[in-house]
Amino acid sequence: MVRTFKRNSQRTSIDEVSVASAISEVLEGKLSIRKAADKYNLKPATLQHRVDKNKNTDGKGILAEKTQRQIGQIVSGERGELVTFGGIITGTGNSIPPVYVFPRVHFKSHFLNGAPEGSLGLSSRSGWINSELFIEVLKHIQKHTNSTKERPLLLICDNHESHISVEAINYSRENGIVYLSFPPHTSHKLQPLDVGVFGPFKAKLKVAFNDWHINHPGKALTIYDIPSLSKLAFFESFNAKNITSAFAKPGIIPFNRLAFSEEDFSPCEVFSNQESQNAPTNDFSANPIDPELTIETEQCVTPPPTRETPNIINEVELRNMPSTSQASDGINETLTTKSCITPEVVRPYPKIIRTNSTRKGKGKSKSRIYTDTPEKQRIEELQRAKDEANLKKEQRKRAKDLKTAQNLLGITVNPEKKPNKRRRTVSVQSDSSNSSANILLQESFDSSDSNMESSDDDIVNTAPPAANDLHDGDYVITKVINVGKKNPYKHFVGKIVSRYPDNNDFLVSF
Repeated sequence: MVRTFKRNSQRTSIDEVSVASAISEVLEGKLSIRKAADKYNLKPATLQHRVDKNKNTDGKGILAEKTQRQIGQIVSGERGELVTFGGIITGTGNSIPPVYVFPRVHFKSHFLNGAPEGSLGLSSRSGWINSELFIEVLKHIQKHTNSTKERPLLLICDNHESHISVEAINYSRENGIVYLSFPPHTSHKLQPLDVGVFGPFKAKLKVAFNDWHINHPGKALTIYDIPSLSKLAFFESFNAKNITSAFAKPGIIPFNRLAFSEEDFSPCEVFSNQESQNAPTNDFSANPIDPELTIETEQCVTPPPTRETPNIINEVELRNMPSTSQASDGINETLTTKSCITPEVVRPYPKIIRTNSTRKGKGKSKSRIYTDTPEKQRIEELQRAKDEANLKKEQRKRAKDLKTAQNLLGITVNPEKKPNKRRRTVSVQSDSSNSSANILLQESFDSSDSNMESSDDDIVNTAPPAANDLHDGDYVITKVINVGKKNPYKHFVGKIVSRYPDNNDFLVSF
């Protein structure tokens, strides 16, 4: 026997039917917002809000069997290669062509096929932007804004390491770019791109990726398809409406000091108390609540019912009621004179215990104008200290490698006895990918070490040149000792790349 179930129809007003019809005609493209509002006697603002609410950014529905609970869709790999997209907007509601950073060593022009006109294409091994590529971004900004010292430009960025370099600061000062940074950990609230532009951009880009997979079944999305797919999403999201609202919400343009409420600063309350340094840990078991305080709180919130009084009594009525017993007078006095205890008093917010840590970090950061002279000098000093630390680290590594090679070959160095043949050790860094063997390079000018036969006329100068006579770009003959080979000695021609300032060591490439 077939069982039938009785279903009650949903009650729908005539206004809802009109609104639904208007929304369907607008979404199908039959009528505009204004014409649909006039036809169904609706407010244009209300209809626009309902239309925007009914727009679906997800993919369309997929037909499947009724018993199938989960439906999968083939997409590109989740952990594929990343392409960095850099958006640049102005306070007037305009935008500059975007920047794409591809995970490649060398950039090719066909990477930007289908990208927005004027886009900048860059490449790096990881696909992320670095300090060298950021200078190209600054040139891209100066090209489209024509900023000069007479017509300066305010550039607001975060405190990322790739955005802070001496070369970038010097270029900004020369081309009239005032470089300002956000306070640390505030990009999600102050960065206009994060506030109101990247959200719509990612939603529309997701729709574009989904449509591409539907139109190309069985194929995987590559990094070369991203510029063309992001073009439409870029034009629809980087518009004047989103950009102006993104600058207005954090109170940048127009300037608004009251853009943020107290709720936005509530996560910092644990640091605001001056007594937090000596505040104990929140061990609620060690600090039990006073029973009298609990009774007073319960009486204040919900008075205990009695036979003479109803369950719910207003405080004003209690004041006006005559007292009949001492117990009622006590309750009346408690309810009228004592204030309510808030949950924060019973269980306060946790406090941070500040400890004097001996670990040296980068220090506290803040909002800085990096193009100012004091900040520029500070960055130069930090870069100089970093270069010196890297140089000392490289010196220790080269000394360790040289000592390891000498121990493997059984070479003992006697500083008191001078060698008969003058040889100078040259540190060499090979550009080749083969670095598994321990290599010791020595600049040799002894004709007996070479197997090549030469006459006296071919020898121009058998004496080794002085260290001051060698310059960057000169070619030298190097003797390579490859440990573990049958014939470990080989000679190569190398080119001097640079010279270490501490001693007579050179960086040679093959």
